[in-house]
Amino acid sequence: MSEANKTDDGKANANSKEADNAISFDYDRNFCLWLKQNNCSPVVSSYSRQKVYSIGLKPDDNTMSIYYTNCGRPMGLCSNGDSLYIATIGNIVRYENKGEETDPNFGKFDAGFYPQHAYLSGDIDCHDLRVNSKGELFYISTLFNCICQPSMTKSFEVYYVPPWISKKENGQPPGEDRCHLNGLCLVDDKPRYITASCNKDYHQAWRDHMLKGGLVYDIVEDRVVVDGLTCPHSPQMYKGKLWVLEAGTGQFGYVDIEAGKFVPKKFLPGFLRGLSFVNNYAVICLSSDRHDNSFKDIPLGKILEEQGQKVKVGIVIVDLDNFDIKHQMQFYGKNIEFYDAMVLQGITRPRVYDIGDSALVEKFHL
Repeated sequence: MSEANKTDDGKANANSKEADNAISFDYDRNFCLWLKQNNCSPVVSSYSRQKVYSIGLKPDDNTMSIYYTNCGRPMGLCSNGDSLYIATIGNIVRYENKGEETDPNFGKFDAGFYPQHAYLSGDIDCHDLRVNSKGELFYISTLFNCICQPSMTKSFEVYYVPPWISKKENGQPPGEDRCHLNGLCLVDDKPRYITASCNKDYHQAWRDHMLKGGLVYDIVEDRVVVDGLTCPHSPQMYKGKLWVLEAGTGQFGYVDIEAGKFVPKKFLPGFLRGLSFVNNYAVICLSSDRHDNSFKDIPLGKILEEQGQKVKVGIVIVDLDNFDIKHQMQFYGKNIEFYDAMVLQGITRPRVYDIGDSALVEKFHL
């Protein structure tokens, strides 16, 4: 492993062989206090690093602790009660919280999530993953341009295909990424809003149309809610508003559904993916440019250049009362791209076990 399973001092431990692949991080002086006051733990996924990062506090002194979980290309995250779900390269894995535990090396955790069940789908390029109050799973297959559900007999069940995507003769969606369908928002326990980079119907069409072709679509009313966006991601309903990250411009805002427009509220200097909420705060992930070319193909690059800003990578906490950045945590290292963010409430230091962890045999709770 290039990264250790825990860090205490803001530096990632690494093997000497792979030290050049290590990361480091820092955070403002009141970030830990915010975690304690809100009694929560952010969990974020990085498909480029093949890690899920659980951010919490050590119980003895309330200082920062990060637990790294190895996953094959983790993307969407969600939780329901004691269950946590991670979309990986070919699986949807359910983890169950077995409660408090103490490790002789890492100390005390107030939640231990053990891998319990996996749906095997093959690499269908899972993006957003959502679970409703009944425990029903819905997720986006970007490769197949559809909303899926797990199946006991097939790779997945097709729940919904956007009307602009033509189906094959057998009625199934095409196995090629056409519109870059990525985001999913549930309302009243059912899929309601989706985001895509365009609404065109040919292979890799989104690459040709992503600058102003992005849209939010209402699958219940079968209509475009807002279009003309650049790389929209992470639609979430919170306190009666539909929030969206416009990754291509660095704007966090909400959709005025009646007026059919996106209302930007805060510019953030990174490619935005991963959004969650707790106690009137938004937790948002910022990613680097995967190709190291200063985001030359999207407006974000020009905005950063005009403002004289450098891209930031990490997590920001935005106050929804005034849209100030209250706290931030920055990551440093090569190839750091986040996909999703989830906040575990009532948990201050979770541990999510690797599927291949040999300790599971000894520690699994019967």
